[in-house]
Amino acid sequence: MPTDKDIQDRMTAAYASNGCACDGPERPDMSDPTMRQLFGDMFRGKQRWTSLLVMVFILALTFVMVVSVVMFFRTGEGETKGLILWATLFLTSGLFTGMLKMWFWMGMNRCMLVREVRRSEARLAAMQAGQSGSRPGGGIYT
Repeated sequence: MPTDKDIQDRMTAAYASNGCACDGPERPDMSDPTMRQLFGDMFRGKQRWTSLLVMVFILALTFVMVVSVVMFFRTGEGETKGLILWATLFLTSGLFTGMLKMWFWMGMNRCMLVREVRRSEARLAAMQAGQSGSRPGGGIYT
């Protein structure tokens, strides 16, 4: 079974040997996006306000976590209820922060997947435009 690297090498070789007209400046970007680009993509498009709101909640819950740790260690020895309160607040805010970060990470993954699909579509369109002769019948070409 071919690995992802084998498939990528085959696609790159097929793209390079095609000799199509898009080998110039309009050639699709073959490099992977950086984390900064993926992070910035989350604040563009339809869900930019949701992403901004999630980021605000992450920062607020991180602040609550820090405050609850400080207050936990400042609570006196005989105040068991206070210790339980601050520990519960720390654990709950940590749990919610983790869930929101996972949502944000999955959104970044979605943006990366959309980018990869668009690059593949551009490669296929360029390959089809560069082909000469008749197309085979059936399949995706009809």
